[in-house]
Amino acid sequence: MDPSNPVDARAQVVDARAQVVAALRPLYNTEADADAFERRVLVINAVLLGHLVLCWLGWLPAWTFVLTIPPLFVRWLSTIHELSHLRGPTQVSVFVRLFLLLTGPFTSGFRELRIEHMLHHKHGLGPQDPTLYLVHGSTASGVWAALTAPEQLLFRSVKTNGTDRALLVDCAVRCGCFVLAALVFEDTFVWYWIVLRLSYAMAFFMFFRAIHRRGEQAGMFEARFPLGIEYLLVLWFGREAANAIFYHDSHHAHPLVSGRFLRQASRVLKT
Repeated sequence: MDPSNPVDARAQVVDARAQVVAALRPLYNTEADADAFERRVLVINAVLLGHLVLCWLGWLPAWTFVLTIPPLFVRWLSTIHELSHLRGPTQVSVFVRLFLLLTGPFTSGFRELRIEHMLHHKHGLGPQDPTLYLVHGSTASGVWAALTAPEQLLFRSVKTNGTDRALLVDCAVRCGCFVLAALVFEDTFVWYWIVLRLSYAMAFFMFFRAIHRRGEQAGMFEARFPLGIEYLLVLWFGREAANAIFYHDSHHAHPLVSGRFLRQASRVLKT
């Protein structure tokens, strides 16, 4: 091929891309992974709500929420993220679709989060990226956006896409479960909810504001830390969530690659 020939040059680019995809394909998530992700979401959901019940019964002190909710929520969110690249809202179980972590009376579910995330990948911080409210602005506005993200996801989705019967039913179930839990578990639920919302805000600030900003510049970046800190992040939040931070640029380049293998994908993309 003649690189000076535009047709040959384009063919070389296409061939190079095909080689990269072929090298990365073994690192993609599979249908078996999707099934495992659904099970993991349900298990984490059950553990967190089970912890709420144990604290309400007085078998555990409420301060133990601080030990379980932050790492488990980040693992839950990273699993939902992996699953969103594999299945649509009609392909997951109703319990996964509803997001019954009790984050609030008017919050989003799997469908709304997935729509926003797919548009984030499609537009990549461009003017039509619906996650810009989490990335741009001052640090204070970023913190506020992360704190209110569960509600903003829902309201922004309704504003953009409207409502339908399925969404109204899902919202009614989430709201009803939240109100019921607040009435039944009383003070214990307040502590659960506070730690959960702070964990939600921390995760959204970390996965959007922190890893998409370098000073005033917004983009897709790799975020590396000293080895000891990276080890602690993997231990606390899990390999998939940690890799999504360390190699976020590689995830955006090839979102079907499993979070477990983003380190390997990063090496392929740099060769």
